[in-house]
Amino acid sequence: DAVRAEATAIAGGSASAFSSVGSTFKNLRVAGVAMNDVSPNTRVDLPAAQFGPGSYALLYERSGATSTPAPGQIQDGTFTAEVKVNMIHVFATDFLPLVPGNQPLEVIVSNAVADTDFPQTELCGIPPEQTVSGHAFVASAATDPSLVPTTVGFVSIPPNGGLDQQNLDQVEIPGAVGAGASQSESSGALTTDTSTAASFAQASGVCLLRSPTGCGISATLVKSKSNSAANASVASSNANGTELLGLVVLGTPVSAAPQPNTVIELPGIGFVILNEQFCDNQGTLASGCSNGVVSGHAGLTVRAIRLVVTAPNNPLGLKTGQVIVAESHSDAAFRR
Repeated sequence: DAVRAEATAIAGGSASAFSSVGSTFKNLRVAGVAMNDVSPNTRVDLPAAQFGPGSYALLYERSGATSTPAPGQIQDGTFTAEVKVNMIHVFATDFLPLVPGNQPLEVIVSNAVADTDFPQTELCGIPPEQTVSGHAFVASAATDPSLVPTTVGFVSIPPNGGLDQQNLDQVEIPGAVGAGASQSESSGALTTDTSTAASFAQASGVCLLRSPTGCGISATLVKSKSNSAANASVASSNANGTELLGLVVLGTPVSAAPQPNTVIELPGIGFVILNEQFCDNQGTLASGCSNGVVSGHAGLTVRAIRLVVTAPNNPLGLKTGQVIVAESHSDAAFRR
């Protein structure tokens, strides 16, 4: 019914970033199939009989880049950012198959481009080495070794920060997980004295282990959140904001704040890990991920739910593998 591309590029004297937040589809259908959850650069192959062999469409096509002054440069540098968004990009090798020869066609619907640059603020001394990173996704399933894992609602940011976000009306990975309204977001920033990053993913109306009698695992809402910060003195991460509301596992209600890495066995199926958390670089949760082997750096990955199916002949007929609901990651570094 509607499609919108939005591109934003930002640059200042100490940082640059880009974003495509605001880009959206409403009631998108491709070859008659509803597409309610479109991650950036999703490829959909088109019928060869109608459009020619090898034809395809790229949905929410996005490319972007940033650049910064060279490490140690204190003057005459430039911060730049650029981003390009094509919401629908069709490549047809022969859009008139009944006409002799090939009639290739390329169509772009809803395009947005932004780019900017800004001169570096002159510094009195060599600046610290600062980076951030982050990602989040609503759901992922890896249940068939022959196929690439399916990931829904993936967002990420570049090393110098920025903002990326997705809002989904519903989520469905057949045979794995279903959910209602969901959101994922990752953001980060570099200032003169601090590097910060935060990511979250949340999903409502979650259903796993679906059967004719209901959902073996269900939740009103689950949210994972990862926060990281680093300065000249310390780097640390935490999972503040993580919650699992209305969670029920095999008929048993579970606390909205289960302890990190809570494991519940699922007889005849496998197991599920709730509020899974692990630090980057061998850091420990007790230290806020601050004691990893890389100095001046901290990072944390949080997963609200990770279902692992280990029994090949389970009563629900599920494929072995794993399903993740609401994963978020952030990390930050500051080194002089």
